[in-house]
Amino acid sequence: PAPTPAQMSLSIGDRIETTDKLKVRSGPRISSGITPTGVQLKGAKGTIIAGPTTANGYTWWEVDYDSGPDGWSAEPWLQKTVGTAPSPTPPPTTGGGGGGGTPPPAPSVSLPILNIIGSVASSTLLKGVVAVDIQGNYAYLTDERSDALIIVDISNPTSPQIVGSVQDNAILEAARNVDVAGNYAYVLGGARASNIARLVIVDVSNPASPTIVSSLNMPLSNGRRKAFNVRVSGNYAYVTGYSSNIFHVVDISNPQAPVIVGSVTDSRFAYLGGIAMSGNYAYVNGSFDYVSVVDVSNPTLPQVVGSINDSKIDRPLSIYISGMYAYVASALNDSLVILDISDHTKPVIVGSVIDSYNLGYPTSVFVSGNYAYLTTLYGSRFTKVDVSDPTSPKVVAATVITPTIQSHNYGYGVYVKGQYAYVTSWNGL
Repeated sequence: PAPTPAQMSLSIGDRIETTDKLKVRSGPRISSGITPTGVQLKGAKGTIIAGPTTANGYTWWEVDYDSGPDGWSAEPWLQKTVGTAPSPTPPPTTGGGGGGGTPPPAPSVSLPILNIIGSVASSTLLKGVVAVDIQGNYAYLTDERSDALIIVDISNPTSPQIVGSVQDNAILEAARNVDVAGNYAYVLGGARASNIARLVIVDVSNPASPTIVSSLNMPLSNGRRKAFNVRVSGNYAYVTGYSSNIFHVVDISNPQAPVIVGSVTDSRFAYLGGIAMSGNYAYVNGSFDYVSVVDVSNPTLPQVVGSINDSKIDRPLSIYISGMYAYVASALNDSLVILDISDHTKPVIVGSVIDSYNLGYPTSVFVSGNYAYLTTLYGSRFTKVDVSDPTSPKVVAATVITPTIQSHNYGYGVYVKGQYAYVTSWNGL
């Protein structure tokens, strides 16, 4: 069909409807084929969960349709609509990236419920919260809709309060991720309508008045959400982009003038996601079912020294390292996968747990003690997994993330400190 012009710009979390019958594809390009039954009729509604990606002359968005096949659809046949998604239901039995199917029933054995004891929301600042990092008594949030870094006082976990923020719709446009070290927050974002991604350094020595001190344009990929993750270790920041195949090392020893000092390109880096650091090694997710190991002992010459390619880690969005193990959130398998990384050149899968009800499209993982904590996009759940035996992880507790202002309550980021977990839910903490 001839495309119908979009009525307004689209972004992650938007409700959309199709303007004509269209194919739903398993990847953001025409050559990717279509998902099983792969057609949505005119007027089908859904929620944008990823994108945009540009290919074959189109802008593509990944859509979680209310019924039928889910997958990537071209923007000319999508338009923003009003309303909310249906009440949360378990994800399709085919897995997180599903192709439709009947949602699985709730487990026959009820799990303990994790209690939500506090939350914070703001209709002007917290409209698209993605990442959270914590230092001391403060939580640092990135919001890709309000183009902001928001600082929350969490000294009283039952009553967190916003104490400061910095907004800049140019420099902090589509702020995606954050890592805090010392007096600085390192924020990664990507421009919505250009090929620019930025690493922005913010002085947070006064939480009530954070100040941008510098920014660095990053050659990652085209458009918003292509800037994906940043991790800081010592005098360096390590940066990935979602659809890039480049891993960058940035010298941040002078916060006023960050500079890229090393990069490595590898086909296994396509669709790079999470980063986790272990000494002189960076573990990065990419290419849908890869975890690669980059030796950064020489920051000017990072080198890939090992990798694992396994369908069990399909679309690994987040990775966390604790001791000799790496914990990987596999979005398309609704699973947590545990890798033995005692040999950095040869990571090996030692255990995994699949749970399409409690781990539907996991987006973030954090490990504390004998437990891994994950947030999910489907089912809007926060889930606790016992990893005391890495060869046999078990889901032991879960809860639904309650929406704070709007209906969008997808779980995105998680950080555990002491007996509390801090979870971002698109429009709040």
